[in-house]
Amino acid sequence: MICKSPLDYAKASCETMMRKYKAEELPPAGHFHYHQGVFLSGVYQTYLECGDERYFDFMKRWVDSCLNDKGEILVFDEGQLDDIQPGILLFPLLERTGEVRYRNALDTLALIIKQFPRNEEGGFWHKRWFPEQMWLDGLYMAGPISAEYGSKFGHPEFLDLAAEQALLMEKK
Repeated sequence: MICKSPLDYAKASCETMMRKYKAEELPPAGHFHYHQGVFLSGVYQTYLECGDERYFDFMKRWVDSCLNDKGEILVFDEGQLDDIQPGILLFPLLERTGEVRYRNALDTLALIIKQFPRNEEGGFWHKRWFPEQMWLDGLYMAGPISAEYGSKFGHPEFLDLAAEQALLMEKK
């Protein structure tokens, strides 16, 4: 494939990974984690740009492999923001399918975010075993899902939370 545009490069990346891995085998296989979440966010954006349903289906198959029928996330670590990030993929799945399990998973992640350990100024610890450490990538791991959850479901406190974390990071 000769790439001429950013969309060509995005599609080439998606095609490469889709040839190499089944959706449910994306590493680390069987774990709801940012490694897959970051890549699949790009797959979803590529789908939005080109409309190729294979991209949406690939993203959906991975998410579905990580959830049970009730929307419980099968394998993830509540003690690290890294395992919150793939939650951003649940929004388009909920919107398109209306399946309550995606909302249940989002509600679970929102509760974790709300209760996540913070330093005395209110900044999220990156991981529970790194007390008091704020990492820049924590903004990406918890910020977008917090903002979208707040916006979509009428919880402005999550919008405030995302903004607060960004302002604290800038300050520090």
